[in-house]
Amino acid sequence: MEATLREPVAAGRIRDLVKGSRIRVFGWTALFVVAIGLAVINYRELVSEVLINIPSAPVFHETALASGSTDARVYSWAGTYYLLSTEDRDPQKALWYFKKAVELNPLYYQHWSEIGAAYEMLGDYDNAVDAYRNTVTLSPNSYQSHWSLANCLLRKGDYDQSVVEFRRYLEIDRTSAGYVFDLLNRVNGDNLEKMSRDLLPLSGPARADLALFIAGKGDATLAVNTWQGMSGTDKQESKEQGLRLVGYLLTVRDYDRAKTIWSEFAPKNETGGPVVNGSFENPIEDYPSGFGWRFSAGKQPAISLSADKPNRGKQSLLLNFSAVGTHSPEKLEQLVAPLTGGVYKLSYSAKATDLAIGATPMIEVFGEDGKALVSDQPAQGTFDWTHREAIFTVTADQKAVKLSIAIPDVATSRTGLAGKLWLDDFSIEKR
Repeated sequence: MEATLREPVAAGRIRDLVKGSRIRVFGWTALFVVAIGLAVINYRELVSEVLINIPSAPVFHETALASGSTDARVYSWAGTYYLLSTEDRDPQKALWYFKKAVELNPLYYQHWSEIGAAYEMLGDYDNAVDAYRNTVTLSPNSYQSHWSLANCLLRKGDYDQSVVEFRRYLEIDRTSAGYVFDLLNRVNGDNLEKMSRDLLPLSGPARADLALFIAGKGDATLAVNTWQGMSGTDKQESKEQGLRLVGYLLTVRDYDRAKTIWSEFAPKNETGGPVVNGSFENPIEDYPSGFGWRFSAGKQPAISLSADKPNRGKQSLLLNFSAVGTHSPEKLEQLVAPLTGGVYKLSYSAKATDLAIGATPMIEVFGEDGKALVSDQPAQGTFDWTHREAIFTVTADQKAVKLSIAIPDVATSRTGLAGKLWLDDFSIEKR
């Protein structure tokens, strides 16, 4: 009786070594020895696996290395202790462990990063840079690889190459964009223009972050130029940052450039002129913050868009006073800009059914200082579409006005509120 070994035994797998019932004793013995060997190997791997998942400490190192002398992770785990320990910090010893890990697994990028960190702690920036470059080569899409290399290059004094790596980092991960911009700006002596020029051609949302950073430093022109250098696709992907830039430009009263950027995210302004969506052809909510109609306290039930025989186009604004009830006043407002000093004409059209709203002004224009420049009140009763105008003056120091359509509070109306009013075709033109 004999047994035939068809192929060598591979680790982690034992084939049936017995054919039929004809075996010899040494066949069973060989099987038993292999099984014991694999059990020992698995036990060592288990010990190593457990140890490398607990905090590294010298008391565990001997056991771990005895069980996992061929496991690169064990050497990495031991080296990390000597790199980061506050009591036993020894970057030279850490380096030895990390090099051993690389010998066992030279294609794992993290081991090269650990070597770079050890060299950097030893002040050997040349070898640290070489190690980090291996990290980038092995893992080019890892933001951590570019981050480590960029910072090491900067510490070494190689500013130009560090900027290249910072740019690559930002195009992968923008988490620390603000830190990078601030760091490079300080390195350049607060020279925003040089810093931004060095980072170009930065693209994508990271470039939008750069524009916001520059705006926060007070350079509106450079911020806008940085934004405008982006592709249309990158701008649409960076809508949030773009609207934040619009908000900044509004605070510094740079209405012209604010509206230019805002228009990139808004529906087409079909009416022309400074009033946006004056004919209410598009839903109010389609317009992002900055310009366009806005409810002063959220969308109100008494104000809506109506397709019931508009003056022109497909719809108009309906104010339903029968739905007012006893709640607070409702307002629909928009910032109208940019304007220059001079005399302006407000135009709009109105029609009504059984309208009774008292003498409270409904249509008003306010200056930037909050003072009313002009107000208008449509007629009472029932009437078809009627063209209305009001004249006002903008002083030379003002660049914008606020156009307001209001339903007054029931409590302040002497005659009560009733009926329906339709409004359409708002425009403001300089005379």
